[in-house]
Amino acid sequence: MTNRGKVQTFNRMTGTGFISPEDGGEVLPFRQIDVRRNVGDKVQERQRFSYEVDVGADGERQAINLHSA
Repeated sequence: MTNRGKVQTFNRMTGTGFISPEDGGEVLPFRQIDVRRNVGDKVQERQRFSYEVDVGADGERQAINLHSA
């Protein structure tokens, strides 16, 4: 299932951030490596993405396969 949301925070040093779903659901972490767009270091706060939700190896939900929306 594809979701849509906005980047809440993004740390360029660690390549990690959090995305806030448009539907008001749970804020999810993401990694820059999961961004499926040629944005390089240009991920910015308030940028919109569509994404999928997965459960990581640690059992925590996370956003993956992020595409510019």
